[in-house]
Parts: sequence; structure tokens; C-alpha cells
Amino acid sequence: GRVAGRLDWRHLWTIQTSFPLELLREAGGFTATDKGPSSFEDVELGHRLESAGATIRYVPSARGEHTTILSVERYLDRTVRAGRKRARLAEAAGDESLLGLGDEGTPETRRLSTQLTVESLHEDALTLSRFLETFERDHLGRKLPHTDLAEPAAILEQLGSLSSLRGLLLEWSGSDPLDVLSNGPRPGVLTSILLISHDALDTTRRCLEALRASADPRHPQEILVVDNGSRDGSAEYLADQPDVQLLRNEENLGAPRARNQALTRARGEWIVFMDNDAFVTPGWLGRLRYHGEVDANVGCVCPLSDRAAHGQEIPYDGDSSPATLTRFARERARAFDRKAQYKILFPSFCVLVRRAVLDAIGGFDERFSPWGFEDDDFALRAHLAGFRTRMALDVFVRHEAYAGPKLDRHGELLRRNWRRFAEKWLPGPVPPYGRLAGLEAVREQSWTRDELRIELETEAGAGSFLAQGTLESSREA
Repeated sequence: GRVAGRLDWRHLWTIQTSFPLELLREAGGFTATDKGPSSFEDVELGHRLESAGATIRYVPSARGEHTTILSVERYLDRTVRAGRKRARLAEAAGDESLLGLGDEGTPETRRLSTQLTVESLHEDALTLSRFLETFERDHLGRKLPHTDLAEPAAILEQLGSLSSLRGLLLEWSGSDPLDVLSNGPRPGVLTSILLISHDALDTTRRCLEALRASADPRHPQEILVVDNGSRDGSAEYLADQPDVQLLRNEENLGAPRARNQALTRARGEWIVFMDNDAFVTPGWLGRLRYHGEVDANVGCVCPLSDRAAHGQEIPYDGDSSPATLTRFARERARAFDRKAQYKILFPSFCVLVRRAVLDAIGGFDERFSPWGFEDDDFALRAHLAGFRTRMALDVFVRHEAYAGPKLDRHGELLRRNWRRFAEKWLPGPVPPYGRLAGLEAVREQSWTRDELRIELETEAGAGSFLAQGTLESSREA
């Protein structure tokens, strides 16, 4: 209990509390709830009393003893439950201030801040918890003077506040991040990696070699490749790879179409869309998966790179050799371990996507074929469907640069598809290239599943994948 200071309705408990009978009758008494026992019904009553004009006073001289013996672990579990109850109270009252998170920003930014606070303080909380456990073990059963209790009491209050924030997250998302914070992402969960190949045999080979060298048995993967009409031997090479499921298109159908084809066969709970000129290093998938699981509202996770849009680009002056890349990525991971930012749009040279996102919005919009802004469109639809996108600051993926006619062609496609993107999403006349200010109005609207969803064709319509098929059979497919 509180032993000093002003008591307001947020700390009202039915223990040693008295009310004028008429006031209780006027307020209507306690509210029944289907949320289970001890669901903050006393605090909810205090809120209604205060809203009705009552003043709740704390009288320090009228002290009563309430003896409850709790271990540190049980106490913190109880503060998690208290956080859940506070979230329910705020929702029932329609008053975000009841959360005690301040009034700056929007409800979503306060939730993001709560998530990042819990993550950033986790290591410190472990250290403080170990201190309290030792203190409890060393002094169990002894009566100590108040002076000896001041430090552990202050630590316990800090940990209780952090556990209460975990309770808020648990109520909002149905998931407590503690397990992922302590143990990392769940092992044994399949990730489907979807690649597109088109006349870049050496690049595709190096991409696959990097994936194999970085494979982690804790995080199983399947590799699906759509070859878009290559004429340089890429299809023949891919058909001979035992760990590749290949679909060969006789002509270049574009990136959106190829990815949609691959999605019809992907079995993973997580999906990675990756360009064949992206090169990963050991630990990349586990780190992306951590960021996807520590926040249950995250639908997409993107890494940093030396060539990327939407704030994902960082300086890198090395080459694409595995040793150089691994050294740089390892140093980056060490310096920014588990740190992240939230964003809306992302390029799809490498992005991890939760299966639930695909269930909600489907695949890529093929109006952007053969390439350009199909990833911006996908990212925006995921955001409007209620999923968060998280940028992993501790994951670096090399995205090899190119020049010449291919660069010129891509510039033309981007300019053309910017108009298509703007006509689809931005109100009014088409703004200058890349000006996204109009998206604020789009984000404020409500969108239905049908408005956001791009249906995928059936597997039969997409063709047949081959794990170890012959080129002739892939041509027949």
C-alpha cells in the first residue's frame, strides 16, 4: 500500500476504504465484468465517483494494516495483471489519460513508445531482478529497519512500473514480449524465401550461396525461385539445385507477377521477399525474426542496406565478398543489438512478412508490372490493414549496385509507376515524383479488407514448382 502522499482515484482499492452510502447508490456501485476476478472494479468505481464530482481524500493518520506476503516474481506478475486492468479501464472509459502514459502524441505513438521502453529496459530489469532475488534470499524471514528497505523498495517500484507496461502490451496485442526478450524468436518455425531470377546467373548463384552459408538450423527455410524468362543459363542452374523449388516463366512477367506466383506455393509462417542481388550474412534471419516476434503487431520487418529507399540506406564502402560483408554486418549487429525504428513504406529488396499480412491483403498489385512502386503499394496496404512495419537497425543486407541500360530502364519504370501509385492513393492531381505528403489523408481513412486485398490466382493458374525437376518438365509447366 501507499504510506504517504496524495491518493487519487487511480490508486483506490477497496481495502480500508469508506464511502457515503448515498454517493455509492448514486454512482451505481461496482460494475460487473466478464474479464475475470479482480478486474479493477474498485478503480473503475473511483473514476466514476470523480467524474461525478466527488473528491477522494487520503488520510495518512487513518492507517490500516494489509499483510500480503509475495515473492518478487509473484509481485511482478501481479503488476502485469494490473497493467492489463488499466488498459481495460481506459478502453471502457474511452479515456487514454487513464493509462498514465502522458498526453503527447497519438494513441499509436504512445503504444510504440511503450513497446520500445519495455524492450530498451529489459537488460537493466534483469540485473535489478537478480539483485532483488538475492536480497530476498539473504533476508527471508528477518525483520529489517526501514532504512535497509529503501533501496530494494525503490527497485521494486521501478520493476513494477515496467511490468505494468508489459501488462498494457499484453492487453493491447494478446502477447507479452518477455518471452521473446528473454529467449529470442521461436525455433523451428519455417520461413519461405522468395527470389526472382532474370538473366543474372552469377548474381543469383552468389545470392544462393550467401543464403546457404547463413542458414541457421534453429530457423528452417525453404527457397522458392521464379525464373522470369532467363536466357543465360540461370534456369538450367536453378533446376539442378536440390534446395530450390523452381518455377520457370518463358518470358519476363515482371516482379509483382512472379512474387504472386511464388506465394501460391510458400508454406512458411514467415515470408521473405528478396532480390537476387541482395546478399545476407550469418544471423540475419534470426534477428529479423526477433523484431517480428517481440512486437506482436509487427507485420513486416526490413533491414538496413547500402542501397535502399525510405531511410534504410547506411554508408558501406566494402565489397560483396562474404568475409567483408560478414565482418561489417557483425559489427553493425553488435553496436545496434535489437534496436529498431518504426516506418510505413519500405523497398522489397529484402523484407520479412508475417503470414497474417498476406492473409489480410493478399499479394502484389500487378498494375505496377514489370517493376516499380509495387513494394510501396504493398507496404501501404499492410499499414492500412493495421500492421506495423519495423526497421531492424541491427541487420545489414548488401544490395549490390548496377549501372548502364538497366539503371536507365528502371528510372523510366519508376517515373511511370509513380503516376500509377499516385493515381491509386493520393488525392487530387499527381504530385511531383516522390512527394508523399498526401498519404496522411489516406492513413486517416478507414479501409475495408476488400479495398486493400489483392487476390492471388490458384496454384494451378500459377504453374508448377519443381524441387528437382528437369528443364523440359519445367517448360511443360
